Formats: sequence, structure tokens, C-alpha cells
Amino acid sequence: MKYQMVTWEEVDNACETLATNISNTGIEFRGIFPIVRGGYIPSVILSHMLKLKIVEEPRVRPLLIVDDICDTGNTLSSFKNMADVYIATIHYHKNTITIPDFWVNEKKDKWIIYPWENKEVEGKYDRSFSV
Repeated sequence: MKYQMVTWEEVDNACETLATNISNTGIEFRGIFPIVRGGYIPSVILSHMLKLKIVEEPRVRPLLIVDDICDTGNTLSSFKNMADVYIATIHYHKNTITIPDFWVNEKKDKWIIYPWENKEVEGKYDRSFSV
């Protein structure tokens, strides 16, 4: 399997792009709801850039749901048809069942490893993988 290592700089740049695209909508979001684990770090970055609070439950509207990736789309599918709820991800896969409202990069055939996963995945993957 081939892997793509994402750097902190790439995450920051992606979040800047997301923040710009989200701001350009004119929607006055009342909060950000992070998807557990992968969505926490992009949510914190976006909360600072957009000056939005992170909410513990997805009850406020309009609401921005944030995750690192929408791969299969299963995790985010329950939010897609909710009124005044928008989804933002750094990556999305074209075969997903849930297309985010905001995304920056299309995932290709490589497994994506984010910088916050480096210690977690250490030893689980062959370090001679293709990048």
C-alpha cells in the first residue's frame, strides 16, 4: 500500500483555504463540532481562524462539522441532511457517500497519514512505503 504523509504546513495551508472558503459564504456559523479524533486538530485551527467556539454537541445552527477526511463518508453521513449543518474536511474521496460542503484536497489511491497520527502509526506500517 502507498502512503501520503501530510505535513503540519500542509494542514495549516489547507485550514487557511477552508477558512477563506467558509468565510466567503457569508454564513454566520455559531459553532464548530469536531468529529472525534481526526477532526479535533483541524477544528481547533479553524476555530481560531474563524473566531468560532467549539461545541460539545451538534445543536447550534448554523453549525460547521469538521473532520480531517471524508473517505467512505459513513462517519459524516448522519450530518449531511441536517438543516443549517455544513461539513468541512481537509481531504475527501471521490467515491464517498457524503460529499463535504467544503474540502481542499481530493484523496487519491494513497493512505493518508496526518502529522498527529505519526506516533500512533509508528511501527504499524512499513517505513519503506512509497510517498
